[in-house]
Amino acid sequence: MNIIYLAIIAMLFSCISYAQTQFWSDTFEDAGAPSSGTRTPSVQNSFGSPASRYFFRTDAVPGVSVLLQNGAYSGMQGSKCWAAEDIDAALTGSNFGQTPNQDITWTSINIAGKVGLSFKGLFACDNTSPTNWEGASIPPADFMIVEYRIDGGPWTSSVRFFSTSALNGMLAQETTGDELAFGEGPALSKTFTEYTGTITGTGTTLDLRFRCSANGATVEELAIDNFRLFTSTTLPLTLVSFSGKATGNGVSLQWETEDEINTDGFDIERSTTSNNFTAVGTVPSKPGSGDYSYTDQQVEAGKNYLYRLKMRDKDGRYTYSSTLAILAKASGNMDNFLVFPNPVTSTTLFVQPVNTLEKNILLTVADLNGKTYYTKNIPVSNGRIEIPVQTLAAGIYILKISNSKKILQVTKFKK
Repeated sequence: MNIIYLAIIAMLFSCISYAQTQFWSDTFEDAGAPSSGTRTPSVQNSFGSPASRYFFRTDAVPGVSVLLQNGAYSGMQGSKCWAAEDIDAALTGSNFGQTPNQDITWTSINIAGKVGLSFKGLFACDNTSPTNWEGASIPPADFMIVEYRIDGGPWTSSVRFFSTSALNGMLAQETTGDELAFGEGPALSKTFTEYTGTITGTGTTLDLRFRCSANGATVEELAIDNFRLFTSTTLPLTLVSFSGKATGNGVSLQWETEDEINTDGFDIERSTTSNNFTAVGTVPSKPGSGDYSYTDQQVEAGKNYLYRLKMRDKDGRYTYSSTLAILAKASGNMDNFLVFPNPVTSTTLFVQPVNTLEKNILLTVADLNGKTYYTKNIPVSNGRIEIPVQTLAAGIYILKISNSKKILQVTKFKK
């Protein structure tokens, strides 16, 4: 009886430990997709009607729609998916001969405070012929890969599909890193099938990327749908608040926690560029108190800093707080705005109000010749302001921040 009871308790705790919560998705539908962040494909086009060459978002009705002409696909979520066929000959304007490698990138997915991350997605392809897909011995090899990176770090594979043969075969999941899916899982089919991938580490922002190659004839169809991200666990504490201010001694940080269990301590991390954080101090945990403070004295007056907390438990797990932007104290300077990242490393330039009394500001982006690319009146709040810069060519630009009477700040940034 006791053994059965303990087994039941163990099962309950196991379910709790591995419960997953979805926090992001891209269903490729017309509305609400992606749920956050930005989706940017390398190209989005098709040729013919119904199409036989394409890389784009579509409704996937065989013989009626513009894709999936070799027979019905099943198991698609909703009414739209992303599909590709013969993409080495897809159109860019009226020119053929496009590269067989195409991709979709999702940027600026917020993962602050999330740990135990994982990926799920639906994958399908036409494997009606056992020799559709080129292997590593016939470069370039065909493949589908889902990758991720955290806080601008290196890209890491999460889910991979390659040919089952070094010459020609069927696409199947590949798990050993040798770019040959031999005996590692069943081949993909025209039924959308869910695959799960791990995401190691945590941070503030995650980018996701889907890459594929289809280098042969029109029988090489592939499709993806319903990409999702999950968090499975949280640290055994609740961060109630995290704030800071500039003082005569430097930058003073305060935070409050509750429900601390097994907490080890807090690392205070600082940056000036929105990534590349470094630890500047450590505060041990005080279970039962929940009130913490730290003063960073190694700062320069008038310089902008970003701060975050790395919250660690005794089991080695950790997660990050949200990021604070604080201007080190300098006399006679009331209106300030932190502009980052610089150089721009994504599709978005962020403006963080710091020590300002303004309620509304005008943002203007221009090049060095004075040509304006962006202008918008925006209310000031405690949150970040996002400026889309994905259409800007590489170069040097000027961001001007002003109110109805005067220019408040001029910042030069590089794209």
